[in-house]
Amino acid sequence: MSERSDDDVLKSVLEGSPIGAAILDVASGKRLFVNSRLVTMFGAASADDLLNNDIRETWVDPDAFTNAYAQFSKGELLMNVESERRRFDGTRWWALMNTQPIIFETRKAGIVWHIDISDRKNAEAQILQAKKEAEDASHAKSDFLAHVSHELRTPLNSILGFSQMLSTESATGINPANRIEYAKNIFASGEHLLGIINDILDLSKIEAGEFELDQSSFDINDVLTTAQQMMNSLAELNGITMNYAPSADPVSLFADKRVVTQIIVNLLSNAIKFNNKHGCVTLAASVLPDGGRSITVADTGIGIAKDDFPRVLAPFGQVRTSSHRAYGGTGLGLSLSKYLVELHGGALHLSSTLGQGTTVEITFPPACLASTHLQPDGSATLGWGRPPFEAE
Repeated sequence: MSERSDDDVLKSVLEGSPIGAAILDVASGKRLFVNSRLVTMFGAASADDLLNNDIRETWVDPDAFTNAYAQFSKGELLMNVESERRRFDGTRWWALMNTQPIIFETRKAGIVWHIDISDRKNAEAQILQAKKEAEDASHAKSDFLAHVSHELRTPLNSILGFSQMLSTESATGINPANRIEYAKNIFASGEHLLGIINDILDLSKIEAGEFELDQSSFDINDVLTTAQQMMNSLAELNGITMNYAPSADPVSLFADKRVVTQIIVNLLSNAIKFNNKHGCVTLAASVLPDGGRSITVADTGIGIAKDDFPRVLAPFGQVRTSSHRAYGGTGLGLSLSKYLVELHGGALHLSSTLGQGTTVEITFPPACLASTHLQPDGSATLGWGRPPFEAE
């Protein structure tokens, strides 16, 4: 019986290794041998698939391959080189590679060891993403606090200023018309301040999971009419035309009426505030094909760039262009509305074109419909058609 060659012994040792291994020709980069572990790691049907495959096709980054092969072809060692690789089914994985120069089949070659580090790389990516999200949230909150301080100080200064004027000894000389005007300014500033504080508190409750809904059945038309009436004075002050025509038939909804009103008022406030002079705001409600409910608020204002959508929909986010800063506000309107709609199992959809306007649609699923059930005694009670968050 003939003795086994050194090459055969090497292949036998590598085949028994739990680490993926390939022997590469230094001159051509062609694989001369691969063990079963490497075949499995690349998801190949057989060793021949890898041996006949161009090694470059298994690298995701061509530049990374060029740099690694240049080093390998010079006879330099690759030490703990990380590379993203491509399996035969197209999926990707990460390899930690080390090399060892050898002579194989009378030619200069090298063993390339492959260790699958995909789990570690995925964990690192998740940590980096979480870190980025935490940093973004921190920056957004810092930005918000810096911005909201102005929104809080303005009404507070107004309240303190007019209150001081009314509380001085010389206040007795203020004519009744001015006194009434000062009182109105104090009330308006206090109302504005309360609105800001309520928005912040509501958002805090939502983030803490402590916001509770008080649901009942009502006609959406009633809520939209109320919201329009609440915002009419602001619209008139800004020269904005409000378009709303209640539907002839009731559009029922089972939700928190106060919260839905708050959502519509927030959206109308934004639509008016970020509109153009003599622009218009259109408010509408409809029944969706699946039986759900839709409410839209459309304006002809300055619009929002698509790249800014994530910012304006995020807590404490607000577009920071000069044109948007001129309108003031805390930047809580859209994000708070989005959260409040989602608490009902619904969704907020944003579409906008710079210079042409913005449309916000909020949708409520069929689950948000009230149904009447007869009790054993014959009385009727209001209940869900199905649970609001029931899995489809």
